[in-house]
Amino acid sequence: MFGRALLGIGYLAVPFAGPGASVLTAAGWLVTGSEEKQQYWALVGLIGLVGVAGVLASHYGSLPNLDGVGGVLLLVYEALAIVALWNAATYYNSLVLKAAAILYASGLLLAFSGASTTTVASWGSLEWAGEAARAAIEALGGPLNLSRGLAAAGGILAAIGFLATPNNPQHREETEVLEALAKTM
Repeated sequence: MFGRALLGIGYLAVPFAGPGASVLTAAGWLVTGSEEKQQYWALVGLIGLVGVAGVLASHYGSLPNLDGVGGVLLLVYEALAIVALWNAATYYNSLVLKAAAILYASGLLLAFSGASTTTVASWGSLEWAGEAARAAIEALGGPLNLSRGLAAAGGILAAIGFLATPNNPQHREETEVLEALAKTM
């Protein structure tokens, strides 16, 4: 329960807190992963916390070379956290969390496309679709502003999803029974 509260507060803080939201959500994934016995969630949280520690150690400490490593780990964390969010939506059977994951994935894609000025490679139809959608995206405020809006909407939905999900010990028992059956097969 404490981990979900951290996740709810962290995702609610996404539009306002920046790095603080990363710390809260990463800690939330780590604690929730421990509480729910979901190793993937705990690993996602650990990657996020190590990334934040690397960036902070570079900015405020005596380890300037960790900035790049911490930044890469934070980018990996953001991508893995979207997968964890979708996984949690399935685990908790929450449409709100699924919508949050979709908004976050869309926002991350727009942030990456808006952050680069040149396209190095085309991923399938991504470059082609981006060129076709450029006018509509610009009309909505540009890729960076649109990605911030999607992240804010995703954060609000994720907070609602995590804070409103009831404790369901029966769900945990059902999962343990299914896991035991899977091991016997």
